[in-house]
Amino acid sequence: MTSLPAYIDRFHLADHLNPDLLRRLHVFQYPTVTAIFAQSGEQQMLYFLVSGKLQVNILHPNGKYSVLAFLTPLAMVGDLELFGDEATQTNVICTEPSTLLGLAKADALQFGYDDPKFLRLVITHLSAKLTVTSHLQSRAVLPLVYQLAAYLLNQPTHPDGKITLESKADLAALLGTTPRHLNRTLKHLETEGIIQIEGKTLTLLDLPALRQYVSDE
Repeated sequence: MTSLPAYIDRFHLADHLNPDLLRRLHVFQYPTVTAIFAQSGEQQMLYFLVSGKLQVNILHPNGKYSVLAFLTPLAMVGDLELFGDEATQTNVICTEPSTLLGLAKADALQFGYDDPKFLRLVITHLSAKLTVTSHLQSRAVLPLVYQLAAYLLNQPTHPDGKITLESKADLAALLGTTPRHLNRTLKHLETEGIIQIEGKTLTLLDLPALRQYVSDE
């Protein structure tokens, strides 16, 4: 298990959190499928994801759900609700074993509310989330192949150039489509020789061709 000081050093958190905030950080480890936040619940913690992956989704009244984002380190969780008393608007779930550094919301407000460095960190994370949301909304009217190309080009790759895909159901929910339509689109890109899929692993074979879909938006 990596120590708290090691995480603070790895992600340069001392550049953004003052000593009072650093002293109040705690390490939390969660297994897959653990709910970090529940929709309509109270949020009393601010988290920094330092290993693993989280899914942010929302459950609609008709029982269907939409995936809003997948979070990887270093993501901040709870920043949207930090300065208000509103109930949590989304579900945040671990999609793999994850480690988070937690800070009580009360401590974050007491020791960070008037700290410019801490506030800049929060603003940076909020701005990044707003940018991602804006891009998703702006592309929602485009054919799925354009949305999928943009998504794949923004995914982190392994050293061998491969991408680990989310489940088809979750990826379809993120892109606002059905798993069947997503499968057809993936098959189309594979038939064109742009990608290759083996199980949950996707290899990008022709980056220029994939980028062409995005430039043609």
